[in-house]
Amino acid sequence: MYRYRDAGVGTLNPAKIRGARRALRHVGVVEVSAYRVVTGIEQPRGIRETLLLALRRAREALRDHDLGVGIEAGVVFIAGYPVDAEAAVVVTREGYAGIGLSPGFPLPPGFAAYLRRGATLGDYMESVTGRPGIGRGLGAVGVLSRGLISRSDLSYYAVLTALFPFMNPGLYGEPVSMDSLEEILKTLGVD
Repeated sequence: MYRYRDAGVGTLNPAKIRGARRALRHVGVVEVSAYRVVTGIEQPRGIRETLLLALRRAREALRDHDLGVGIEAGVVFIAGYPVDAEAAVVVTREGYAGIGLSPGFPLPPGFAAYLRRGATLGDYMESVTGRPGIGRGLGAVGVLSRGLISRSDLSYYAVLTALFPFMNPGLYGEPVSMDSLEEILKTLGVD
């Protein structure tokens, strides 16, 4: 059905890798390799920046794999309220790209002050819970949902939805190219 056998994922975060691996199974991927990708940005802000960083991660993880996957969690302000969501970009060896998002969830109002000081959501959650390494495990969503949703769940849904164009080519037609996606994202206003 699918011609994909292996994928590179542009992260060493175990929660993101678990979610990506789970989603990639749906398109036949049996081997997943994880790579460290340095983006230089600890806490992406806005959908544009979050997707551009996910695309960068996917491109760097592609290497000699059938698919490259980039996952990035970002904060978007909606009506003044901070909302967290994960964005995923999946790229193919042929140069095509798909984008997907996880469910978004509202962040506690106190996080905005941390963000203004340059801190990350993980920093904030560690300070209010006293639990180190939250972002590499259950994640903020796991704490806020009281364990009902995990960080790997968000990664799973983001990657799975990014795969839709490849899973349904008859409905989507030819996917967007990596280069076109990057140009489209760069033209978006700052959000």
